[in-house]
Amino acid sequence: MINASILQPLSEYLAVVVGSVTGAALSIAAIILLIQVTCYLTKTSDFGVAFYVAVGVFAGWWLGASGGCWLALLWVTHNHEYAQLTAYLLIALNPLGMFWLSRHLYKGGMIANKLGIRWLIGLIIAVLSLLAQLLANMMIAVFK
Repeated sequence: MINASILQPLSEYLAVVVGSVTGAALSIAAIILLIQVTCYLTKTSDFGVAFYVAVGVFAGWWLGASGGCWLALLWVTHNHEYAQLTAYLLIALNPLGMFWLSRHLYKGGMIANKLGIRWLIGLIIAVLSLLAQLLANMMIAVFK
């Protein structure tokens, strides 16, 4: 028999991962669509489109992952302060994942070639959201 006190933290971790990855995927797709429509209407060059898409991916990753994390955790826990703390930690951790990805792609990107850039971004977001949730739980336990 599984103890109910064990299932609550597991559902929080699952909500954080699903919310972060879904929020990032939806916001990246929406931003790229908006950029492509704007560039098509203004007849922007290829370099301009590539630059805007790269900035859009990073902005969508940052805002979408933290927003999705906050919404999913708020829906599961109904605790605004807890969801806000985890989202703030994810906002602080996301640049580390972006830095690692850009550095890794600059050096050759063997994993990105085999795994695919979309899956790699999703994996990084999932790991960072789990780390943010773990840090939030540790901070709450220490400062209680």
